[in-house]
Amino acid sequence: MTIKLHRDYGQECTRLDETKDYIEYVLHESEHNEKAIRENIKEAYANLNSLDASEGYIALLTNVKFFEMTRGNIRQLQQVKKRPYFCRIDVQPDDTDKIQPLYIGKASLFRPDTQEPVIVDWRSPIANVYYEGRIGEVSYETATGTERAELHLKRQYTIEEGNLLDYRDIDITTRDELLQESLGGSADSRLKDIVSTIQEEQNRVIRADMHRPMIVQGAAGSGKTTIALHRIAYLIYTYGDRFNPDQFMILAPHQLFLKYIADVLPELGVEAVRQTTYLDFVQENIGKKLKLTDPNLRLFHFLEGGDDLEQLRFISRFKGSATCKQLIDRYLDRVTLRLLPQDNCMLGKRVIATAEEIAKFLREDYVHLPIYKRVEKVKKILQDRLKVKKKQLQKDILDHYDERLEVALAMQNPVQRKAKVIKLMDDKEALLKKMEADAKTLVKTYMAQFSKLDLAAHYREFWQDEVLLSTAMSELELRGVQEHSLALLGKKRMELEDTAALLYLQHKLFGLLTEVKVRNLVIDEAQDYSIFQLLALKEVLGSEMFTILGDLSQGIHSYRGVESWESVLETVFPNGNCQFLVLEQSYRTTVEIMTLANRVIVHSKTPNLVLAKPVVRHGEEPKQSVFATEQELIAQVLADSERYRAEGLNSLAVIGKTMAECKRIKHWIDHFDTGLSVTVLDEKEDYSGHDLVIVPSYVVKGLEFDGVFIVNLEEEYTTEELDVKLLYVAMTRPLHRLAVYSMEGKTQLLDLI
Repeated sequence: MTIKLHRDYGQECTRLDETKDYIEYVLHESEHNEKAIRENIKEAYANLNSLDASEGYIALLTNVKFFEMTRGNIRQLQQVKKRPYFCRIDVQPDDTDKIQPLYIGKASLFRPDTQEPVIVDWRSPIANVYYEGRIGEVSYETATGTERAELHLKRQYTIEEGNLLDYRDIDITTRDELLQESLGGSADSRLKDIVSTIQEEQNRVIRADMHRPMIVQGAAGSGKTTIALHRIAYLIYTYGDRFNPDQFMILAPHQLFLKYIADVLPELGVEAVRQTTYLDFVQENIGKKLKLTDPNLRLFHFLEGGDDLEQLRFISRFKGSATCKQLIDRYLDRVTLRLLPQDNCMLGKRVIATAEEIAKFLREDYVHLPIYKRVEKVKKILQDRLKVKKKQLQKDILDHYDERLEVALAMQNPVQRKAKVIKLMDDKEALLKKMEADAKTLVKTYMAQFSKLDLAAHYREFWQDEVLLSTAMSELELRGVQEHSLALLGKKRMELEDTAALLYLQHKLFGLLTEVKVRNLVIDEAQDYSIFQLLALKEVLGSEMFTILGDLSQGIHSYRGVESWESVLETVFPNGNCQFLVLEQSYRTTVEIMTLANRVIVHSKTPNLVLAKPVVRHGEEPKQSVFATEQELIAQVLADSERYRAEGLNSLAVIGKTMAECKRIKHWIDHFDTGLSVTVLDEKEDYSGHDLVIVPSYVVKGLEFDGVFIVNLEEEYTTEELDVKLLYVAMTRPLHRLAVYSMEGKTQLLDLI
């Protein structure tokens, strides 16, 4: 039955038209108000000098605030006017007989005269009924407690360009059908459309308690990235009166990933949220005196093999460990200890501050400050005290000499009297001058004993402390990590593995270089973070309101990253307050593709491995072929890509194991006169606007495409742990089509599946 024959079709069309008309009316009014507010701002600026200063600034700030709110409302309504809502729920609160239809969308809109909701924001408490409620009795949490109601209807709409194309009343079966239809779409729109198909387990993550840290182990394709973005949108909506958007931050794996999610953020109203990478955040806050080596250099070493792999693995593992942080804490204690003065700060015979007092300032009173800011605090205290003491000493000198002058003036012999008075006056003047001179240089001279090293020098000193380091490792291990670290520092370089220690040292010694307001952090691809990285972030942000999302099966940097979430729970969040959730359901790819990927990941040594469970969406079997020549292989890729595009699959990727392999693939494709726009992606590029992108396996994590070709020309995936995870990552990128094409003799791991 077409929807035009449905009894509610006319009513639904009328409701949609009324909603669109009302949005246009509100937009018109808002744009008119915006112009008026602009004039008010100009007037407030003009009156700043003529009005009382505080009154003028209040008027200006009020108008600027209204302007920002109006602009935000206009922007939000412009985004939703062609698809104002995606579902409807009919609810009957317990305390009334009236059934209220509520239309849920990406924005909130009310009629100001009646407060009747035109559109209910998907983040509102009652919208939770749509995501988790079943027909019948339901309950939902609000700021004032639990509300109960009867749910009579759940209806989902397909609205495109303002036209009602379809709607369905939802039970469990039809919800699964709608989900499958949504998943059958292209990669270009999936991130944007997720809000209408958020699943119950995803919704629980999005709406989880903000004040408790949360770790989400999510299978490939479980929606971790979209959950992260929607969680931030939900938190800003729910706690907007307590937190500003600039107090939220998303840490993404690389710039390519940030470009990938960029279009989604404005639609969710979270474009003001800080989006950056971990490395960019670190370098902003420690400076760039140490140049960062290629973050993937260590990964390349493990891919290529070599005699020093065990040593490199130990270095990476140690630098990312809680043990390394503990040693740095002990080193920082020593830095503080050697700053403690032996002598009192004196002006003449007067004590400005005792050595014991200053030690207390450094070790107790100002321990909340970075070490060198404590030193600055001591300097300020000495300067303030000196001003007071100097006045007292000045008065004492004057009083002392005034008394002696009184005695001298009483002398009978005029010659002796004159000589005595002159001498006393000269002595007084000389003493006052000496006191002034001493006071002028006193604090500077005293503070000179507090020697200060820069960040790199402190880090070098840490690695030179053999007595300290030997408490945590063998002599052989110490020699290896020491030589490696000092050689890098000698070249003014650092590796990614050094960044946790350097960020922590910067925070503890000097304070960060930028003002960091962030209190709520979302980390995507968190399996590649070390324990020390997480501890350092927790320390510098002064908060544990973390949402950590990752998949241990995709831990291609496991030599330095998290080995188990248990270690994070025990070490980073030891108070037992952290929530831990597992998302097993994979929504990205087909059953056939996920089944093949699971046959790969079972060869991983990941403890407590949880296999992804694909949504029941079937498609073509993945293609696996072996070729005798590289030319034949590339020709097949191009032929298949042409077929895929003809089927409407526009987002296509070729995945090579390494960048060198990708460049070789590009070289071969260029031999064919295809007319296609083809590019090789690294972590900083944008892949939009290309017919075909070629991506290294270690860069593709977190991205998705309509179709994927995994190509093995000169390189192959072996049974080594890293190769198993890289192949798994590559296999879980496509939504619809997967082809694995290899040269003869390049199928070691593939032969096992």
